[in-house]
Amino acid sequence: MINLISLDPTIVIRTTPIPPVIWFEQNGIIFQDLKYDRFDEAIEFLKENYIPFDTLCRSVNMVDHIDLIEEFCEAIRFLLKNDCSIIAVEKATNQIVGIVVMTIMRQEHRSWLFWAFLVNRSAVTKKIFGFQCNIMLEYLNRNRTAIVDVSLHISIVTIARRMKGKLFKEDIILQAAKSARSVGANSISYIATSNNDIERARRVGFKEVELRTYNTYMDENGNAVLSNVPAGENCSIIFLNCVGPKANTSIASILYT
Repeated sequence: MINLISLDPTIVIRTTPIPPVIWFEQNGIIFQDLKYDRFDEAIEFLKENYIPFDTLCRSVNMVDHIDLIEEFCEAIRFLLKNDCSIIAVEKATNQIVGIVVMTIMRQEHRSWLFWAFLVNRSAVTKKIFGFQCNIMLEYLNRNRTAIVDVSLHISIVTIARRMKGKLFKEDIILQAAKSARSVGANSISYIATSNNDIERARRVGFKEVELRTYNTYMDENGNAVLSNVPAGENCSIIFLNCVGPKANTSIASILYT
C-alpha cells in the first residue's frame, strides 16, 4: 500500500521508494532524479555547499542565523515535492555532490502568481524567492509572448566544494534540459544570481533575455530590497527556449544549434 504525505493537497508525495531515473553517467558521477528518500540528505548538502556561498543568501546574512536557514530549507523542501529536481551522485561513495532544484510551471504566469503567495510567508522567503518571483513577473508582464503552457524553472544549481574542477554546474544544467523534455516543458527559465553563473548559463546555450543590477530591485518605498550584495554583481533572467518533449533528440543538438 502506498502512503501519501503532503502539506499541500495538490501535491502528492509517495513514501514508498521509487527507483530514480538515471539521466547520465560520466567520470564516476551519476545524474539521477532526486527522490523523497534523499530529501533530508539534499537539504543538508545545500546547507553546506549553497547557503554559505550564494549571493542572495549572503545578502541576508543567512549563515549566521539558524532560524533563517531552517526557514529557507522549509521552502526548498516544498519545491522538491515537485519531483523534478536532479542530483549528481558520486558512484564510489553514493554521496550527493551536485543538485539542481527545479519547479514545473504550468500556465507559467499563473504559477508565478501562486509562488508569490507561497513565498510571502516570511521576510527571508519573501526576499530570496520573492526576488526571483517578482523580477520574473515583471518580465512576463512586459513580454506576454514569453509565456508558455508548461516550463521548468531552475531555482538552485550548486555542486560540492570538493568537486571543483571535477564536476561543473554546466554538467548538471545539461541534465535539466532532459528532465524538461520528459515533463513536456517547452522551455527552461533560470535566474542567474551572479556574474559567474551568468557566464556558465551562456556557455551551455541559454538565451539571456534580461540583465539587471541588484540595486534596481526596489520595494514599494523605493529602497533596495537586497543589501550586502558585492559591487558589480548582476542577475540575469535566462531562458533555454525550444526544449520541447523530444525524447529522442540529442541534448547537444538542442543546446548548441
